[in-house]
Amino acid sequence: SYSAPPPTLGSTFSNVIKSFPSRKLIVIKVMEKLKDEDFKRVRICGMGGVGKTTFVKEIIKNSDIGKFFDEVVMAVVSQNLDYLNIQGQIADALGLNFDKETIQGRACQLYERRKNINNVLIVLDDVWTYLDFKSIGIPSNEHHKNCRLSFTSKLKIYATRWEVKRIS
Repeated sequence: SYSAPPPTLGSTFSNVIKSFPSRKLIVIKVMEKLKDEDFKRVRICGMGGVGKTTFVKEIIKNSDIGKFFDEVVMAVVSQNLDYLNIQGQIADALGLNFDKETIQGRACQLYERRKNINNVLIVLDDVWTYLDFKSIGIPSNEHHKNCRLSFTSKLKIYATRWEVKRIS
């Protein structure tokens, strides 16, 4: 059994997030893509300080997202890539306590925990480089069809299957 889940992610964000009228159409489009089964990943790229994180938080706070996803989790990746930290943030949001210490052991526990969730949205904020999603505990789409991934980055990156590569 699992402990009671923590409060929803959106309820932990400040209420001072202001929605700009010019962004409403973009928010609607992103929400549609996140709900579409043909889209497993949505990337949000732009220069530092343009509001990528605020935009993602606005989407998470949107009441419609809670109707579609059973769980919404967010982890900050940052420039210094630390898989243990990323796994810890996701596990905390899912109410999971690790009993493994290695990256691979924790990835297996996260994967097993995620299998019990019908629809999950994982937001990875501030991605700077290639991520090995399998090492985090986010395996390929074939193994978990009801998982969506969104990430923000200052770099212009693209995703093919389940990897992130920088465009030169």
